[in-house]
Amino acid sequence: MMSGTVSCVLWILVTGIAFASGWSLNLPFQTDSTSAGPGSIFFPASAASPADFAGAVQAKAEAAAASSAAGAVISLTSGDIAALGKSLRGSTDPLTKRAAFARLLAGLTKENALEIRAQIDPQEASETMFRDFHFAWGKMEGTGAVLRGIDIPKSDMGPALAGWASADPAAAWAWYDSLPERGQGPNRGQMKAAFVQGLVIADPAKSVAFVMDLNRAKDPQARQMMSLIAEKQIQSHGTGSAASWAAALPDGEMRNQAYYEAARAGTRTAPPPRMVREGP
Repeated sequence: MMSGTVSCVLWILVTGIAFASGWSLNLPFQTDSTSAGPGSIFFPASAASPADFAGAVQAKAEAAAASSAAGAVISLTSGDIAALGKSLRGSTDPLTKRAAFARLLAGLTKENALEIRAQIDPQEASETMFRDFHFAWGKMEGTGAVLRGIDIPKSDMGPALAGWASADPAAAWAWYDSLPERGQGPNRGQMKAAFVQGLVIADPAKSVAFVMDLNRAKDPQARQMMSLIAEKQIQSHGTGSAASWAAALPDGEMRNQAYYEAARAGTRTAPPPRMVREGP
């Protein structure tokens, strides 16, 4: 009887370890609706051992890191940009895509920004790489990057302004203040969130002061802007520190909003309560 129990336990352990290993490796299955029916799953052409696959993942991760580090001094030709753009758009390997994107950002200059943007442009405006590219461009070129978005349908002015405000808050603030509150084209109502998202990176205290002024002026977006600042505090320092930061704010609606965001984040990250069994 004992032997059967031990065998069962060993079987469960082996099965669990095998499942965990497969989950952590996250094998790159992909769907291809053009060469087969919708949702068809394709496996790698040749089956590699788990050790081989883990080694390949590690090698690609190291290559991506090396590319990013080397990017600080790289100079990209037009051919380089086109090749990296092709890799970024065509690869189904997330490490390869991230490595290509890292090199594009590392080689970004005022002179080649539009050329690199053409490689990024097929992405949706909501995608992280699209937004990060425009943030980096705005951080580097400021108003030039922001104004390029006026006549472009995709929403790229916001990330560019956030990048600019994170690097040169005074200049970005002066440009923001020059905008009309409402109306056609760029306006403060439209660009407010982007400006706050950049300002809180450059100077958290000034971002709080800015939002407090909005609240005193009865700006209907003030609570939303305070939520953006609180979220950045939570991301950077955790919910406990964010709650302490909120407690130090002046009493009133803005402090309540900051507290609310910290409490909500704490609820999302708290472990589930343990079930206690009563009785024998």
